[in-house]
Amino acid sequence: MRKGNVLISVAALVLVMAGSTGTAVAEVPGGAHPAPAAKSVPESPSGSYIVVMKQDPLITSVAASDLATPSARAKGDALDSSHSDVLVAAGVRTDAKVQDYQNALNGFSAVVSHDQAVAMAANPKVAVVLPDELRQVTQESTALFRMDSRSDGSRPDDLGHFLGLTSREGAWRNGLTGEGVVVGVIDTGVWPEHASFADDASLPAPTVELDGSQRSACDFGNTAHNPNDAPFACNNKLIGARMMLDTYRAVQGS
Repeated sequence: MRKGNVLISVAALVLVMAGSTGTAVAEVPGGAHPAPAAKSVPESPSGSYIVVMKQDPLITSVAASDLATPSARAKGDALDSSHSDVLVAAGVRTDAKVQDYQNALNGFSAVVSHDQAVAMAANPKVAVVLPDELRQVTQESTALFRMDSRSDGSRPDDLGHFLGLTSREGAWRNGLTGEGVVVGVIDTGVWPEHASFADDASLPAPTVELDGSQRSACDFGNTAHNPNDAPFACNNKLIGARMMLDTYRAVQGS
C-alpha cells in the first residue's frame, strides 16, 4: 500500500521570502527614531508554523561533503539549541517543536497557537514565521499537462526546456544507458512492494553511501495503524528512503 500523504513544509519558499523579509518601521512624528513594527504572521489552519532564523544555515560555512562530520554536527546542535531558546522565550514548551532545519535553512517547525507564533516572530533572532500548510494536487493542475505550445515554442509540460535539456537522447548518445545510475526522488509516498522496485538479484550492491537514517527508514511499515502495512526492507533496486512524516502525523495522525 502507498505510504503516506506528506505534509509539505514551505521550506523552499521560505528561503526566498527570508531573503526579502525585513523588519518594517513605523514613522514617528517629530523626528524621533522609528520604532520597529510588529511582524505579521498569517494564521495557520493546521496550527503548524515554520520559523526561519536570521542566523545562516550550515551550508554557508560547511561544505556539503562535510555536513556529517562531528564538527558540523556540533554546529547543528548549537542551531537546534537556538531554536529551543526561541520557543522558551515565547513561553512555549520545547516539545512543541516538531522538526529542526539546519543545512540549507536554519529554522524549525512547531505546532503552536497563533499568539505564540506572533510572539516568536517578535524575537530579534527570527527572520519570519510562516504557516506550514498542507498542499494537494487539484484539478486545475491538469493544465500543466496540456500539449499546446507557447510563443517561444515550449509547452507547459516541457521539463526539458525548463531545465535546458533540449537535446533529444543526449544522455544515451553519451553512453549513459541507465546502468548503475542512482535516482533520487522527492515524492508524497512510495509503494515499495510494487514490482517496479523488485530486486531480481541481477543488480550489484549500490556504491553510493547512504547514512543510517536512509537505510533504516526503508523499514517504514506501520502495522500499529494498519496490520497489513508490513515493514519493507530495502534492496539493490530501492536502495534507501527517508520518511518525513513528523509534522503530518503531529497534525493529521498516522
